[in-house]
Amino acid sequence: MSTQKKLNTQLLNVCEEMYFKGLCNRHTGYTTVTLLQLIHLYTNFGVVTPSDLEENYKRIIEPYDSTKTIETLFAQIEDSVEYADAGNSRHNTSQSIGRTDLLIFNTMMCIDACREWRKTIAVDKLWSNFKRELTHAYRDLITQQLIDSNRYNQANPIIQKFEARTNCVLERIEFEILNINGTDYLIQQCQSTITQLANTVTDITSPNTTVNILKRQIDNLQVGRGTTET
Repeated sequence: MSTQKKLNTQLLNVCEEMYFKGLCNRHTGYTTVTLLQLIHLYTNFGVVTPSDLEENYKRIIEPYDSTKTIETLFAQIEDSVEYADAGNSRHNTSQSIGRTDLLIFNTMMCIDACREWRKTIAVDKLWSNFKRELTHAYRDLITQQLIDSNRYNQANPIIQKFEARTNCVLERIEFEILNINGTDYLIQQCQSTITQLANTVTDITSPNTTVNILKRQIDNLQVGRGTTET
């Protein structure tokens, strides 16, 4: 079987016969029909109307979902541009890059990469170069997010332990307050301790130091309480 006949067979197998019916001979079928005759489909049924182009434009400007890979956005633009070209509404490279750059910039991701790209000299502002630069920036962003996530997961148990220890200290302070019989000076000391705790609780870099300070202040409260009672 010749190459043309193989191509004819493939085309006939993937398209509904109704579109080829007018080319079929009732005696010989499609035997004498050439490939060029078969692909008349595009000429007769592949007409892109103004309304089609309007819908296509909506797809071009559709906001980029940053939860999806950046390649998804590139495919969105490339498919839409190809469709527009088929409808004789061509988009030049500058338009494609400008639209994609804006869609990425509006997500607030890869902002620095977008700004750097805009400084690129005109001769280097090619679609392939744009995709390469923004893909690198996107990969770096994803890597950094993974690193930050790992750091948080590692720090989280430390934060939990620190919070448990400081909560324990707060309970001791409250106990001391309840056992002070109206001594204004000691109450002020307890309140001062609580204020210091509030100011230092967010600093988890030295939790042991914070807790030790609180312990010393509680000891002072106990000594002060004994002196007052005497």
